[in-house]
Amino acid sequence: MLIMFTIKIFAFCTTLLLFATITTSALAAEQMPPWPMLFEGTAYYDGELLAEGSITVRIDDWESRPVVVQDGSFKCADTCLLAGPPSYDYVGKPVSFHLNSSRIAQLTFPFPLQGTPSISPIDLYFGDLPLVLPTPTPFTLMLVPTPTPLPASGMTPTPTTESLPVSASPTPIPITTTDSANTAFYNSIFFYIVIAGAFVILLLTVYGIIRVRSNT
Repeated sequence: MLIMFTIKIFAFCTTLLLFATITTSALAAEQMPPWPMLFEGTAYYDGELLAEGSITVRIDDWESRPVVVQDGSFKCADTCLLAGPPSYDYVGKPVSFHLNSSRIAQLTFPFPLQGTPSISPIDLYFGDLPLVLPTPTPFTLMLVPTPTPLPASGMTPTPTTESLPVSASPTPIPITTTDSANTAFYNSIFFYIVIAGAFVILLLTVYGIIRVRSNT
């Protein structure tokens, strides 16, 4: 009799604790945003290094905090240029870079689903690219000593162009991070609920044993 009663109480309490744990994990997963992307690199305006300004990242209706650019450079020394939308609804939507909330960089790509945060080096080009004129090839005039005038022969100028470098899509560089999901769980109120549930299970088990012994 005592053994059966103890088994029933233990099974009930275990089921209750398992349900609380699953519910807590599901709620924690729903609140976790996707892993962010961090950017640092060089900004250009009309083909020249950007003297100063502020750059933001936009993904659909979400916009990051502005990051100051000095002498064409922006780094993660103070505030990182961060693409970290609040939910997974933004995965796959285009990422764009904006200078002073008015100019848009040429670089754009879909926001990826990552397994870890990443830091990506990028080059951002704003404004118009400078026009590169063709450079003619010098030609040499050859004179032939003959009484009959001959047309001067020369080299036809061959135009050459120099193309500006086009920045490729950033390649995420994984960085080592701690398991923030587990840390958030142990620091949340759900963890204390699970601990309290386990304590209640222990009390109910002891109470059941005492009650059965008193009846016998």
